Amino acid sequence: MRRDFDGLRSWYDGLRDAVLKGREPASRTYRYLARLLERDFDTSAGGTCLAFFSLDDDRIAADTILLLGYCLRSELDSRVLLLDARVRDIELGLSGRLRLASAPGYRDALRNNAGDGREFIQRTAQEGVDVMPAGGGGAVVDRDRLQTLLKGLKSDYQHVLMQTGSVAADTRNLGAATQADAVFMVAQEHQTLMRSVSDCQALMHNNGIADVRVILAGETG
Repeated sequence: MRRDFDGLRSWYDGLRDAVLKGREPASRTYRYLARLLERDFDTSAGGTCLAFFSLDDDRIAADTILLLGYCLRSELDSRVLLLDARVRDIELGLSGRLRLASAPGYRDALRNNAGDGREFIQRTAQEGVDVMPAGGGGAVVDRDRLQTLLKGLKSDYQHVLMQTGSVAADTRNLGAATQADAVFMVAQEHQTLMRSVSDCQALMHNNGIADVRVILAGETG
């Protein structure tokens, strides 16, 4: 069942001030990134899944996905799904940001007796942008089950923005990232070590992930 939550509306209200009114300079960056994704990924014949993770702070990656999801909708009129595929510290990612840490979702969808996963999708207050929370219970990333889940989601959405945890922290994150069409590492200016970026790039390349990109999140204030 799809429902609206106070956390989702709070997110939308914040974005309306920061992005829609153009008061936040970073909004221009996310709008530009949305256009770059339009150029790089053809969604006319089916959706694309893009994975995001932070090397230092999952909250940074969550905010990146939230802003990008809004801009993909407002700039490209894309149907967007925000997918929390993290397997621990759920309150620090998308689910916690949207007050959905206790809602069923991704981990429930990966169980063998689950349906096609659509039953775990929630509406947000922004029309055209939905979310699948992380869900409850343990998470064993079965490659075949995940491939089937993502294939179905990409048939419904032009852009599936999937948040994983750091691939260096848990091999289950790496398993999810290998199923994405591209992976974006979110690095923080003056905080993320370049050695960490290089090590994660090498790890992903060694596991068959060819399209690895970096987003540099600058300091604010």
